[in-house]
Amino acid sequence: MIVRGIFWLILIFSGVSAAGQDTLTVYSDSEFPAEQALWQQFAAENGIALRTVIENGDTLVARLNRVGTATPADVIILSDVLRLTALKDQKRLRPDLKKLSRDAVPGHFRDSGGYWIGLTYWAYGIIHYQPKPPGSPAESYRDLTAARWQGQILPGAAVEASTRTLLAGMIARQGRKKTAKWAAGLVSNIAPRPGDSDVKRILSIASRQGRFALINTAALALLADTGDDIKAEVAKAIALRFPDQDGKGALLNLRGAAIGAGARHPEIARKLIEYLTGASTQQKLGEIRQEFPVRPGVPLSKWLQAWGSFKADTGSLAKTGKHLREAETILQNSGWPEGRDRVKR
Repeated sequence: MIVRGIFWLILIFSGVSAAGQDTLTVYSDSEFPAEQALWQQFAAENGIALRTVIENGDTLVARLNRVGTATPADVIILSDVLRLTALKDQKRLRPDLKKLSRDAVPGHFRDSGGYWIGLTYWAYGIIHYQPKPPGSPAESYRDLTAARWQGQILPGAAVEASTRTLLAGMIARQGRKKTAKWAAGLVSNIAPRPGDSDVKRILSIASRQGRFALINTAALALLADTGDDIKAEVAKAIALRFPDQDGKGALLNLRGAAIGAGARHPEIARKLIEYLTGASTQQKLGEIRQEFPVRPGVPLSKWLQAWGSFKADTGSLAKTGKHLREAETILQNSGWPEGRDRVKR
């Protein structure tokens, strides 16, 4: 995911609660004030107070696991399907969402047991600079392991949560052995300074410090949407490819919502999540985060529309959560770089 500096714990109250007024508590890793404003709008329309706790995603998961059901979190909104799965496995979520928005959100974007539901999603895309680099283009994830690209590939760093999820999705698609072989081949082609964020990889490709990079598609759209002319020009210099369009399609990750196991107001929490899956709110979320709405038929942002339609591997996404430990083992055994240091050859 795109990194925007150090996260701080933020407590925001929407005013002092009137006597008898309910206060809904939302825990999230949201980096976007406009996204948080949607929660505030819901609270105002429903006559409730809102309290939010904003932290880095992994830090938030650790906090919720440490405190357990004593946490006051009513709604939990997080990026990365593995984080949501981890909270489910630690019994930190309520199974209250099985029937929620069932006609609006497809089954592959929700937990089968009703523990969480997707809000938006993105793809793991391959980028290169324009015009196209010499040689055959990388049309699939497997192409990135070709010997001719030695020292030219910039994948996600091992310190990034989305990298674990990419590996877990790959295991769900093709099994542990093939994924371990793929990871070893990719590591042998990694550029000297692969970078530890999507933005760093985009800038590296734009400055010809590598041929291809694996990124979260939202990062490229967000860069183009900043209103900064220089960043917009960088984004225009980059071409995006959705991998494996002749196969199973591009691997996905998602942002989802859940109700905390110790929720004080589960019914209001359900209503907020239902509000976030509504057509109008889905369009706003997609534009704010430059991610794809999970609700079919919702208009996309202009940047996502410009990329055109693509084939997505929704089948592997549904199984990704089962393979966290295997993914971590492969990252460690393959020598996948942490991302902060120069790669040692």
